[in-house]
Amino acid sequence: MSSSSQTDQTTADQLSNKAREAAEHISNKAGNAKDRIQDEAEEVQAKAMEAGENAKEHYDDTLEAVGAFVRENPLVAIGLAFGAGALLAAMRRKA
Repeated sequence: MSSSSQTDQTTADQLSNKAREAAEHISNKAGNAKDRIQDEAEEVQAKAMEAGENAKEHYDDTLEAVGAFVRENPLVAIGLAFGAGALLAAMRRKA
């Protein structure tokens, strides 16, 4: 093999090694990014589940409070329901 061919082969080998190293580096970075994204997604899911549970508890508490108010004040509750219905009917007629 001539000196020029050996130099060309050495350069090609060096370029090949550099390309392989770059591909490995990119692959590692992509793997790290995937792991970070997955961790963030799991954290968001946990927060969403917690927010859903809090909303359900708030709904249950509110429903219980309204039920207690209606049991303690049935006539007031009927009057409020009638007033709300009359107000909605009046708004629909104007629309």
